[in-house]
Amino acid sequence: MSFPIFLKRTNNEKNVINKTYVDDLTTQVDVTLKNETSITDPVFLISGDLNNITQFNYITCDFFKRNYFIIDIKQVRHNLYEITAHVDVLTTYASELLQTRCIFERQTNIFDPWLNDTNLKVEAYTQMQIKAFGFKFKPEQNLILSVIGGAN
Repeated sequence: MSFPIFLKRTNNEKNVINKTYVDDLTTQVDVTLKNETSITDPVFLISGDLNNITQFNYITCDFFKRNYFIIDIKQVRHNLYEITAHVDVLTTYASELLQTRCIFERQTNIFDPWLNDTNLKVEAYTQMQIKAFGFKFKPEQNLILSVIGGAN
């Protein structure tokens, strides 16, 4: 059984949820699956004359309703290619992920001081300031108050 897939090229990083594609490099081809293949890590067999197959790095497969990263491309014999892929869960489930209401434990650039993040490097340094006063302290008359922090 054969079904169509779209070979594409994306210049986005793998952790981008809404990927963009190079329009003039999208090609539809018919494929068959290699025996005993996985839906998350499929191996597609493509027969035909594909001159620049190495320019593609992404697959959209409507048959499985998933998007895939191209991991490896092998030429089995003349005009037969074997493409090993891995599911892109961010793009495949983008609509469900974007509709999810949750608190993220960790983000790349934005930190929430109210959430405990064990990977966030926190450092504490002792800071001391010595100030000269215009008079001498008398223990029975003076009280020293030390305040840490303050209003910003």
